[in-house]
Amino acid sequence: MASLQKDGRHVCSGTLVDEDSVLSSADCVSSSPTASDWTVVLGRLKQNGSNPFEVTLNVTDITLSNQTGSNAAVLHLETTPTLSNYIQPICVERRTNLQRGLDVLGCRLELRGRRGGTSSAGDPDLGGGL
Repeated sequence: MASLQKDGRHVCSGTLVDEDSVLSSADCVSSSPTASDWTVVLGRLKQNGSNPFEVTLNVTDITLSNQTGSNAAVLHLETTPTLSNYIQPICVERRTNLQRGLDVLGCRLELRGRRGGTSSAGDPDLGGGL
């Protein structure tokens, strides 16, 4: 699970889907789609307090889905995190590499994020599920 943060505060969750890309809800980032506004925390077990396994990474680019009815965003990371027992990408079938876009996923994903200041269903520590 990834914590998407603005100004050091958790906004919503995402999932590492490639060595340098996090998939999340477009609703999460659409109000501020500027990459430099965001950081991604990986390896955090709880939102309260730090964790020895976590890393904070800068975002270099955000790709919002342009497909009607889609609510997906990919945040591209400045550096590749070191994979560990606490930081792993999810396994998805890929037709190609992430192509700096969204049509790589060979399956349908339902994403939920924070809307209107309330968190959606899912892990209460991470403010919503995927």
